[in-house]
Formats: sequence, C-alpha cells, structure tokens
Amino acid sequence: MSTTNLTSKDICAIIDACGKSGVLEFKYGRLSLKFAGFVQYEETLPNICATDMDVINDISDRKDDINESQENLEEMLLTDPEKYEELVSRGELEHAES
Repeated sequence: MSTTNLTSKDICAIIDACGKSGVLEFKYGRLSLKFAGFVQYEETLPNICATDMDVINDISDRKDDINESQENLEEMLLTDPEKYEELVSRGELEHAES
C-alpha cells in the first residue's frame, strides 16, 4: 500500500485500527495522524469517510490530472517548442509561461 495511492477506504481502515488499538500518533510515509485522547470515532467516522474522504480523493485525482497536464506541457516545450508557442499565441494554453 503506497501512501500516494491511499484510498478513502484505506485511510478509514487505518483510522479505525488506530482507534480500536488506542494509538495516539500514526505515521506512514507522508501520512501523519495524531489523536487527542479517546474520541467516540464510531459515531463520527462514517460521516467523514462517506463524504469528506470522497471529496478529498476527488481533489487528489484532479491534482494528479493537473500535474500530469503540466508535465506534458513542459515536455512539449522541450520537444516541440514551435507547437507550444503556437498554442500559447492562439490562447489555447491556460496559465502558460513563455
């Protein structure tokens, strides 16, 4: 399980396991969780996992798409600068830096 590919289900399972075992701090790669004592997680966790985590995953997916698009533009600038400049001049590239 890679920290870059954690799903909402993975994160909920981690939170659930930490809560059941009384863990106060959990770190795995870039994921870091701190729990402030005992919390009735069973009452609040389903709402967090069902809605907020789906939104977080959607945002993460969009961020990945944006990063991929940016990488493609950077590659185009290196491999086909004429086409890149043409697209910039026609206004087809948003936020392009020339």
